[in-house]
Amino acid sequence: MSLTREYKRLSTVCNDAQRKKCASECGQFLEEQCKRCERNPKNIPPPSLWFLHIRWLYRLRRAGYPFQPDDLSMDEWLGMGEYAELAEARF
Repeated sequence: MSLTREYKRLSTVCNDAQRKKCASECGQFLEEQCKRCERNPKNIPPPSLWFLHIRWLYRLRRAGYPFQPDDLSMDEWLGMGEYAELAEARF
């Protein structure tokens, strides 16, 4: 799975606002709908090891860790760039 798809999947987890919206739409069937919902945290598989690795590198960089050009592979640099685009676009 690409970092973009994985990021979007993990960032659409149900929250209080979504639960209230669903409660108003589903009424007495809310609990049953939640069990099947793709936004339910129980239904979302855990992130891949690659995703967790890139997120960790991104956090180190944001905290000021002085990466040098040869510290990371090209895939890691590209992954960190992709993650940065996604994370910084949300705010």
